[in-house]
Amino acid sequence: MRLLRSRYAIPFITLQVEAGAHCIGIGDAFCSQIGAGPYRELAFEREKRLVDHIHSLGAKAKLHVCGNTAPIMKDMIATGADILDVDHLVPDMGIFTGFLSPTQVFSGKSDPVGIIQNATPEQIAESVRDCREEAGGRVIVSAGCEVPPDTSLENMRAFRQAAGPGTSP
Repeated sequence: MRLLRSRYAIPFITLQVEAGAHCIGIGDAFCSQIGAGPYRELAFEREKRLVDHIHSLGAKAKLHVCGNTAPIMKDMIATGADILDVDHLVPDMGIFTGFLSPTQVFSGKSDPVGIIQNATPEQIAESVRDCREEAGGRVIVSAGCEVPPDTSLENMRAFRQAAGPGTSP
């Protein structure tokens, strides 16, 4: 099954880049549930192969795994993905910044429900500041997973403003 998914993913990735995509997102939602050993056995090589293919086409690769990926984060970084998409359930992405290459960054970490949907603008701004500090500035501020459709426009604007230019630590 793993080889089959790669067999179809590679041509699909190629078509996306040929159509003008500059960054391709890949991911395995189940990986935070299986631990580091099974991750290496079941997903790492395939993800690395996909990242390498994306790079061979001149595009950037973004890797997302839902949940608390702390136990597999070093291996996720080792895939070579340019952007490591971090779910809000990761307790501290800062302990992994030393493993990033000079071209890698984190993305995410803001709780899509507790912060982006339900928090005040001040709490949203504080969350963005905390995220940047935790990652040592090596982060694209974004939601740690999907933003719920009922999120208010006011909160989305507050998040955009907090994440905007001139707000890095």
